[in-house]
Amino acid sequence: MPLICNPMLPILAILVATKAFRDYETIEDLLAIQSLEGEMLHLQWRESIRDLPFFKSISARAAPGKIETANAFSRRIRQLGFRAGYPRPPTIHDFRAEDLYWIGLYIEFPFFSLTC
Repeated sequence: MPLICNPMLPILAILVATKAFRDYETIEDLLAIQSLEGEMLHLQWRESIRDLPFFKSISARAAPGKIETANAFSRRIRQLGFRAGYPRPPTIHDFRAEDLYWIGLYIEFPFFSLTC
C-alpha cells in the first residue's frame, strides 16, 4: 500500500510534529528505518510527552494543552472533508473501520483466527 493511502499517515504527522519519538525527529528519520520482512519495531516515546493529550484542542476558547473533545474532533474532520471536496465526508468511524479491517488481516487469537 502506498504511504499516501495509509490511514495512519495523519497520526504519524502529529507524532512527528510533536517530536514524540525518542530516537527520531523527522519523517526522513522514520522512513530511513530498515527492518526485515515481517519484523516489528518498537519506537520509544520521549519521556516529556507521555502525560500530554494526543489530540489537543485547537479552539481559541479552550485552555492551552486541554484535550479535544470527541464532538469537536468529529466536527473538525467533517469540515475538513467538505473543504477537500467530499460530498459525504468520511467520519471517524470510517477511519476506525479501515483500521479494524487491516488489523483483522493479521491478528490471530489462540482459539480462532481473524485472518482473511
